[in-house]
Amino acid sequence: MSLSLKLLARASVRSCRPALRVIPTFSCRWMSFKVLGTFEEPSRAGLWYHCLQPDSAASVFAVSLLADPPKSLASPTVVGYLPANKAEDIKSEATFNDFRPNNAFHRLLELSIRDALQRGLDDGLAVQARLVHDGWIHINDDRNVAAKTGDRIGDPDDIVGTVCVQDGKIVPSTFETLPTYRLCTQDGIVQLSDPLMRNLVQTLQATHDSEID
Repeated sequence: MSLSLKLLARASVRSCRPALRVIPTFSCRWMSFKVLGTFEEPSRAGLWYHCLQPDSAASVFAVSLLADPPKSLASPTVVGYLPANKAEDIKSEATFNDFRPNNAFHRLLELSIRDALQRGLDDGLAVQARLVHDGWIHINDDRNVAAKTGDRIGDPDDIVGTVCVQDGKIVPSTFETLPTYRLCTQDGIVQLSDPLMRNLVQTLQATHDSEID
């Protein structure tokens, strides 16, 4: 990747100033595009930005948890999109307010968490279930450190979903994401517990591998 593109990418994803911008939309799932560059977020390992140039639309950054660029613009492996300026312009006013979530990723996220619950991958949630015994427990996004450590209650934006507990055991089929949950906030992109995150990345990789080139 050229230095100018790397600087553009970093400027695009790290600014926190409010902004309004028209986010490009894609009318065709299989619209062809070029991959102009890829880089990993310096402050978070495993978070990738793929600069894509569609044939008939403005360039965008596809935000992903995979190092491999998506095979289609609407791939469920893409968390969402940020607008990108021309590659030769190292300045960008794009902020997380410009982030456009990918609904297909959101659906895959729900399936991945339900699968992890079914297989009992998260011991921390199992402990919560035993303590609650009967009722409901939240599955929270860990990106907000204060909420994660218990210094304050998590925002609705950071509550991924809820799942029913009966006799101290999680009922995986009851898990649903909440409409208030956001894939991206000022605290960053989706960040689950380590077991749930590993399962999500594995699910995304399997989906990527099964997609048609």
